[in-house]
Amino acid sequence: MTQQEVSENILEANTRFHCPVKGILNLHKPQYTKFKRKVWDFEKGDYDRYCEELRQVDWDTLLDTNLNNAVSIVTQNILDGANKYIPNSHVDSIRNWWKKLAGLPSKSSGYPPFLSNETYLDDNKDKAHAFNRYFCDQASVDESFTNIPELNLDDVIHTLDNIIITQEEVYDQLLLLDLSKATGSDSISPRFLKYAARELIYPLALLFNNLLQLCIYPYDWKLANVKPVYKIGSQEILSNYRPSSLLSIIGKTMKNICFKIFI
Repeated sequence: MTQQEVSENILEANTRFHCPVKGILNLHKPQYTKFKRKVWDFEKGDYDRYCEELRQVDWDTLLDTNLNNAVSIVTQNILDGANKYIPNSHVDSIRNWWKKLAGLPSKSSGYPPFLSNETYLDDNKDKAHAFNRYFCDQASVDESFTNIPELNLDDVIHTLDNIIITQEEVYDQLLLLDLSKATGSDSISPRFLKYAARELIYPLALLFNNLLQLCIYPYDWKLANVKPVYKIGSQEILSNYRPSSLLSIIGKTMKNICFKIFI
């Protein structure tokens, strides 16, 4: 308390029982790190023009390159078309973010202060670093006492390069996409793929088959947005959370098609 004093009596002596006291508290208000998110108004999207934009792309020329680059090219062309014909805006503050969500069902997405090394972490950036360190520690395995068996590479049977994915299989899988699923690190929404399934079956089938032939899984599809999910117990303890990884939907589409072929 930076300032305090006893106020003047506001009641007569025969009726008052307490002495008014006023003060000024000097409390630190945490400054949260700004962030930027893109919000899409899917209901107002012009999907006919979006699909037409994708039909005009010369996929054969664009995909005649390094496969990691090809994945980035497909992703960027989808995002470019979506940016043109699906209304969207950037939100750069927490206050504006909640204004955008006005009218939607309320759902708390924040995390309480965490206790780490006998210190409470209140800043969102500190919380993210704490989660990252904890989840990385759980994924680290001590291999110092592990005996790795020798493999006879001559006996290894390569089966991925024998798979041929058809356009019909890609189309069927795109139609099964759940529109409520969150995007991965590539920002591709399932709506971008499902609503343009006919236009995307050729480039995706071409891309998937090239990847399988060379047994390559692109770097971009290995990246994930990791969200801590509360399990049980005190919400102030990191060990009571588990990581949930949001991967690329395009990458998961190829995985699901291969899974169906194998079974």
